[in-house]
Amino acid sequence: MGFDRYQVAKEKLEKAQNGNSQGVLMAFTVNTLEDQRVCSDCLKFEGYTANVSEAVIGKNHPPFHDDCRCFATYSIEGIRKQEPKTKEIPVKEVDMQTKEEPRKKSLAMLIKEKFKR
Repeated sequence: MGFDRYQVAKEKLEKAQNGNSQGVLMAFTVNTLEDQRVCSDCLKFEGYTANVSEAVIGKNHPPFHDDCRCFATYSIEGIRKQEPKTKEIPVKEVDMQTKEEPRKKSLAMLIKEKFKR
């Protein structure tokens, strides 16, 4: 029982693309087996490197055809720093003239009330 080269390549590429979307800048490089059986179509892609977001299996990412023995290797090119998520706190507007909320007493007022005899 063999394996589906296309399915394996698709799964690996999807994982790399997921990392890319999470801020890990991923690239892929096309590799051949560099022997006499490498076809001319595959030979022109040997060493080709691009961001995984540009990868299209069969066009610029292996496998290029049914009997393709090429493979891709992945590398981290960098990390994209993401802005921290900030939580918005709603501001409650209070009309001080209508005294919807009791006014806060100053510390001096609290001390005077405490020691008032």
